[in-house]
Amino acid sequence: MILSVNSPRKIKWDLIVMILATFNCFQIPFDVAFEPPLFKSPLFVFTNSLIDIMFALDMIVSFRTTVIDEKTGGEVKNLKFLAVQYIKGQFTIDLLATLPFD
Repeated sequence: MILSVNSPRKIKWDLIVMILATFNCFQIPFDVAFEPPLFKSPLFVFTNSLIDIMFALDMIVSFRTTVIDEKTGGEVKNLKFLAVQYIKGQFTIDLLATLPFD
């Protein structure tokens, strides 16, 4: 299954991932600075694990998302090309952000 970069499903998925990333932008520094007991609760640990899983799934989705060819303006659907483009671009950042360093 290949997702079109402009499909409504992909746009909704990206919105969910952005909301989770925004949550992490506030939660992680707050946790490091204050170490509130609430953040050690099983529910919160489960929620953070679920968010990490969603980020890992986003990496898989990114391997299967079309890109727009700059020359022709058309969508490229070649899986090998898509994988190479993702690895050359955002993959390293996504991988480092997804790995838990707890």
